[in-house]
Amino acid sequence: MYLSVVVPMYNCEKFIGALADKLIRCTLDNVEFLFVNDGSKDNTLSIMEKYAEKDERIHVIDKENGGVSTARNYGIEAASGKYIWFVDADDSIGEMAIEEIVNVLSEKSYDMLVIDSYMIMEKDKILKSGIEDMEPFEMDSGANEFIMRKIQAGMSNNSIWDKVFKRDIIYKNNLRFMPGVTNGEDGMFFMEYVDKIDSARYVKTPFYFYSRVTNSNSAVRNIRPTVLGSMIEAYKVRKKYILKYCDNDTKQRYNNKLVYACFKNFVNLRWNKNISCDELKHWIEKMVNEEFLIEEYKGVNKKKLSYSMRYFLKIYNKKDVKAIYRLVILTADAYTLKASFKIL
Repeated sequence: MYLSVVVPMYNCEKFIGALADKLIRCTLDNVEFLFVNDGSKDNTLSIMEKYAEKDERIHVIDKENGGVSTARNYGIEAASGKYIWFVDADDSIGEMAIEEIVNVLSEKSYDMLVIDSYMIMEKDKILKSGIEDMEPFEMDSGANEFIMRKIQAGMSNNSIWDKVFKRDIIYKNNLRFMPGVTNGEDGMFFMEYVDKIDSARYVKTPFYFYSRVTNSNSAVRNIRPTVLGSMIEAYKVRKKYILKYCDNDTKQRYNNKLVYACFKNFVNLRWNKNISCDELKHWIEKMVNEEFLIEEYKGVNKKKLSYSMRYFLKIYNKKDVKAIYRLVILTADAYTLKASFKIL
């Protein structure tokens, strides 16, 4: 088996069939499609079981709900391919994408293949490449340092769906997605993996189509407070590799991004109608006493922050929960009002 495509699924009956149709158009026999059902409550499982009856390359794994990280880990354990490609259930792939990927990796056995990804903003509207600032490359050695520097400089992303991973490297280094982390888990896995590679190739061809239609508003407006803990865990991993591969300027950019990330998640929690005002205040208070954030914010370059983020940092350092709460409310409501005017 050459390529294992792992698809985690949860309540995606409306679009899982479209992805399955794309995958089974593949003309190769040395590929497998592992659909991991993460305790869906709709018809996702039954839909894919019918597909499995028609195409022997499709394997359906059913498990109790445990989150996308555990679903991907199940896929890793079940995969028999030399390479693994993680594809999200609500996204799509380009025509002949699998054939082209297998062809590239058959020419040379790179530790990782980076592919291009386009973003679907709405029906029939596709945004340009997700890695627009990076030129195609082929590297037989030193790929780990090169890619890590690109990520920290903002010239590449740390997503996983536009990367193809070598299974042996995953197993040899016991790399898995961290259970319980609901945001940034893919970036954590990716950086842990990149640290272990030597060779890589980037093909600037749109093999993957990421859907903002299904991945944006619904997800953002249902974010739970666990996202704050996930943010911290993700940044701890990122910090480890910034210290290993990058300079002081990059470290400061990382600290500044952490300021934005924290505030952004507060705003996202405000948009979740299931979270009360008192609960939001509770989580703000918890974060202003979070030792990791307190320590990292000491290295922030305030001159590079916007005025509102400088103000946020100021009241954060004072542990002024009420002031932070007011700023979060004003920001969230302002964005909601702006969106309403767009609709009108």
